[in-house]
Amino acid sequence: MAREIVVVDPSFRARLRELREERQLSYRALGALAAYSQTHLWEVETGRRAPTREFARRLDDVLATGGVLARLLTVPGSLTLDDDARLAYVAQHPRRVDDATIRLLVGMLADQRVREDSIGSTPLIEPVTEQMNQLITLVREAAGHRRRLIVDLAAQWAQFAGWLNISAGRPAVAETWLDRAIVWAVESDNQDLTSTALSFRGHLAWTLGEVGPMVGLTEAAQTITAVYPGEQAYDALQAARGYAVAGEPTAVDELVARSRDLEAVTMEYGGEIPPWHYYRDAAFFALERGRVYRYLGAQGIDGYSRRAVGELIAGLAALPPGPAHAARYLCDLAVAHAVDGDPSAARDVLDEVDRTAAATGDVQLAQTAGRVRQQIC
Repeated sequence: MAREIVVVDPSFRARLRELREERQLSYRALGALAAYSQTHLWEVETGRRAPTREFARRLDDVLATGGVLARLLTVPGSLTLDDDARLAYVAQHPRRVDDATIRLLVGMLADQRVREDSIGSTPLIEPVTEQMNQLITLVREAAGHRRRLIVDLAAQWAQFAGWLNISAGRPAVAETWLDRAIVWAVESDNQDLTSTALSFRGHLAWTLGEVGPMVGLTEAAQTITAVYPGEQAYDALQAARGYAVAGEPTAVDELVARSRDLEAVTMEYGGEIPPWHYYRDAAFFALERGRVYRYLGAQGIDGYSRRAVGELIAGLAALPPGPAHAARYLCDLAVAHAVDGDPSAARDVLDEVDRTAAATGDVQLAQTAGRVRQQIC
């Protein structure tokens, strides 16, 4: 059975906040009434978690709204993850694209982002590639007042396609999609997405062992300041990783401190969160700090491997069950354990990675774990 897709009206979060504040209810108080944790409510209200229809119905009942919140969620019954026919149709008939169709496409992309967290990138490569080919046609033909919306959506899709191909070890394809994302994001004047795509180009350079270009592209992304603070917090850590490889602890410490400040701003951020930043939470930042310290510790600088172990364990413990990419941080944890003088713990962690790779069929992950095992044994 296809996973239900819920398209969220952009006003949902603001309306929820307004209703809660009108009744002078804290997250804790409202959570007690609705049987949700205060964290769950905060994440929905700030855009870090998507609301479900059950969530909206329960909040409507507790707040006696008469169904206000439920009406801000729509479920396009004919839209599923594999419904490429709809996208093919609008690509062939670009003049028939209306606001409702754009909302459906937004929901389709959101569903794929969430699904990738669970099943990994490889299974989505083929359908997303087909969708991108159709979107290229749509962008080429789109005109009028909706063109900017369509180009912006295509830029988001291209950025996602770039990420999938990075994760699947297809750098040339990833570069093509990310370059398209940058061009389209510039056309649609989406500065946040432009910055994100540049940052992802930096990450791609990192995967190719090109540390200099990684730092340069990341610092270029940071020159665009009108963006979500969570992106800036991450970019500080991505740049720090480059300086860690160069063995420059002073620069690393400065960048990590900047990232922590920006992380604090992110956690208090009350504005609209772009959907491609949904995963930037406290656990993610802890894992990325751990990765920075793991590389600095590998340079033989005392104390950083121990700090890497602490950050990585804390970040992994805070993750919800099932993210496909968590195993890659386990490889960093194994290296940190080994450098910190605990090869037994490192081997135990790699055994867990091997089990995950076997269960998911992730050949690239298995190869990474094999290389790490050779390094520490």
